[in-house]
Amino acid sequence: MQRRGPDGSFWGARKRPSGRVGRRLLTLGVAFIVTVCLQFAFSRTFSTGDQHSVLKPYNSSELHRLRATEVKVRRPLYVAVQTTNRHLRTYVSAIQNTWASKTDDAHMEFFVDVSGKTSSEAPRYPIVGLNGTDETQILTYLCERRWFDFDWFALARDQTYVKTDEVVTFLRQRDKREEIIVGHMGEVLMGEAGWERCADSDVEDMAFSAVLDTSVTLFSAPAFKEICSTLAMCEKQSPERMERQSACLANYIVQVCGTKTTKYSRLFYEAQVEPTYSGQSSVTSGPFDPDFLWRNTHVTSALTLYPVKDAKTTYQLYHYFHGADYSIRRSS
Repeated sequence: MQRRGPDGSFWGARKRPSGRVGRRLLTLGVAFIVTVCLQFAFSRTFSTGDQHSVLKPYNSSELHRLRATEVKVRRPLYVAVQTTNRHLRTYVSAIQNTWASKTDDAHMEFFVDVSGKTSSEAPRYPIVGLNGTDETQILTYLCERRWFDFDWFALARDQTYVKTDEVVTFLRQRDKREEIIVGHMGEVLMGEAGWERCADSDVEDMAFSAVLDTSVTLFSAPAFKEICSTLAMCEKQSPERMERQSACLANYIVQVCGTKTTKYSRLFYEAQVEPTYSGQSSVTSGPFDPDFLWRNTHVTSALTLYPVKDAKTTYQLYHYFHGADYSIRRSS
């Protein structure tokens, strides 16, 4: 028989919970409610389901401060190629299919003037459209968007053949922390480094416009940052006049180490009128002549070749430098 309580009910006979147990149950209940509230609050904070929410962007000064302080792994080389709309099907296509694809260590973009008639080309290539593609406009674009991502920067004309893998190897042998610019004109050391490395008699002043007036110009990241600072100063002097900014930057004076001029003119080969055994003008500006390449090691050992006569020559040079053997090269 079941035991009844004093009031005759079964419930009265059951033992009521003690005060300690009641407090434990109350504590657990409060903890449960707090946990649920916190989960709800965090889920709203980090939810990505709202497609209409917009994050407040950093202003430019905050963005540059964050980029300057963060630990960042830079890629080895960025190449900006100056081209035109009418060269998209020829030079740009040939570059993209040859030396632009030779290494993963180089990132490349083609700069096209879109201020006039635009091309109907499909965007198959990494193309940047600007209102004019002189060096000042390209440098302005790079200073705003690219200077913090790469160890070295190159400005190149679309009629240049670049051995990208060999260029990257060459640059890795240099001190990327130096403020240095190299190209056909020689070696430019900015700041006091030029006076320290070269004898006083070997240092020559050169306008920055002459530095840019070559087929390829390579900048270390510190040198490029210095150029960006100079460009920013020019923009403050003439904020609405791009031609004045270009003139300001062109008159910027740098120091060239005279003893290195011959070395770099060979590394960054720019063809002059050089007769071959068959009377051709040169390896690039004349009809393609593999025998001339084979007989002239100062040309084949160069890092870049300019000018390339046409897109076909770009393919022929690529197959020559990467062909299976010379007999195949001769038949091209």
